[in-house]
Amino acid sequence: MLAPHPEVSILIVSYNTRGLLRGCLESLRRGLDEVKLEIIVVDNASTDSSPEMIHTEFPEVKLVQSNENIGFASGINLARKSAAGEFLLILNPDCLVPRFTIQKLRDFLAEHPKRAIAGAHITTADGHDLPSVFTIPTLFREFWNFLPELKARMLHWLPFRPGGIVRESCQVDSISGAAFMIRAAHFDQVGGMDGSFFLYHEELDLCARIKQAGLEVWSLPDAQVIHFDAQASGYSTRSLPVNPVLEWRVLGMDRLWQKHRSPADHRKWRRQARAVLGFRVLLLSLKRMWVHPGIRRCIDHRIRDLKELRSKLAEIPGKRSARD
Repeated sequence: MLAPHPEVSILIVSYNTRGLLRGCLESLRRGLDEVKLEIIVVDNASTDSSPEMIHTEFPEVKLVQSNENIGFASGINLARKSAAGEFLLILNPDCLVPRFTIQKLRDFLAEHPKRAIAGAHITTADGHDLPSVFTIPTLFREFWNFLPELKARMLHWLPFRPGGIVRESCQVDSISGAAFMIRAAHFDQVGGMDGSFFLYHEELDLCARIKQAGLEVWSLPDAQVIHFDAQASGYSTRSLPVNPVLEWRVLGMDRLWQKHRSPADHRKWRRQARAVLGFRVLLLSLKRMWVHPGIRRCIDHRIRDLKELRSKLAEIPGKRSARD
């Protein structure tokens, strides 16, 4: 049974991830003796019988059902309304949580009142490290993120990495959004998640606002979480994603630059994004001249999506507050 007065509330947002979610909830059950906790799942109008699976197999879980897919950030905010714990564990449904991970994260935050966020060490199921910490984006890094096919080939020669692996606990710019713990009071203090981020980059924004509030963001390598990376969204780092994932990522990054950079830097980001998207459209237009008509239709669809996304970045925004 889950605790009636939990110390930790685990917040999960799920959309058509029934199999992955089942594994996640089973792993959490194995740690019920470590910490007083509750589990809250927001289902974003799944069509794969995820709610029925939760009712049948995990009746102790608090299920909150949304009538539509409201995205990850808004889903976490919705789950927060039902949470009673002093600490919130934000967790992706495609994660497994080994024993004592939740306890380690809670104890680390409890040691010092200025520690607002503790990120877990993210690994694959066979123990290989995945990026667990991230830095604030730059124009150079974002240029290569629009050319992931080339970036994957050149990664060994590029003077940066898409995400970091740390071996000792330390303060960082941002942690992976797959699994991290935050004090509920600090989550509320900065206004929770920004719901204008649908699926990507909301953790970068949250960490930036936490640090602006004079609080600390830490990575805790001793607390492991296994992540079946991107299985919930289908995103791959080796190719430019298709819609809607591409639009979620690009517009989320645009929002991040709008909130946390100067208007001049934001305009530079938009000009660069439009230029690289235009370059990809040009390459696809040349390619379609030499392919089978069936493939040509797929290319035409892709070109249309890229042009539509490019047009959404056309308007040069005015100055916005970092807390808009």
